[in-house]
Parts: sequence; C-alpha cells; structure tokens
Amino acid sequence: MFGTVLYILTGLLTAYQSGFTGVFSVSLPLIGACVLIIAGIVSWARPQPAGRLALIGSIALWTHYGPLLVSLLQLVTNTPGVSIDWMAQLPTLLLVLTTFVSLFYTVA
Repeated sequence: MFGTVLYILTGLLTAYQSGFTGVFSVSLPLIGACVLIIAGIVSWARPQPAGRLALIGSIALWTHYGPLLVSLLQLVTNTPGVSIDWMAQLPTLLLVLTTFVSLFYTVA
C-alpha cells in the first residue's frame, strides 16, 4: 500500500512539475511520470512487476531531476546563508524515496 501511494503521488507531482508548464509537449520525464502512475495502479495486484515498472519510470525521471539535484546541492554547499524552498523540491525528494522503494520491490 505504501508503494502504491508513493508511486502515484510522485508520478502526479513530477508530471505537474515537468510536463504542464504552459505548453504541452511530450518529454522523457513526462513519460516517466506516467509510467510511475501506471506502476501505482499495477502495484495493488502485483507489487514485484510494479516495482520494475516504477524503476523504469524513476530512471526516466532522473534524466531531468538528476542535474537539478546536483546543482541544488552545489548551491547549498558553496553559498553560505542561501535559503532553499524545500516545498518546491518535494518531487525530487519523493523521487529519491521512490527509487529506493522500487529497488526494494524489484529485489524482494
């Protein structure tokens, strides 16, 4: 149940953040978010195949969020006194958690 909620929530937040920014265009992060939503639906019945699907969706999302996370960490470590809006970084933090949960369901 935790994986289901996590996959769907991460898919919805990342789809909103990466795909619906004014002009609709199909991109790899948007496809990854849709795969995560599908994995959330599938995980009710079959958690292990859903974990594999979520891992594929997470890898697709890391193409967009990986460089953003690296630049955020560089900004935090190199600039003293900088304030970060952590609520804007919620999809990135959920993606990190989703990747670990999908790896757990894939191996288990």
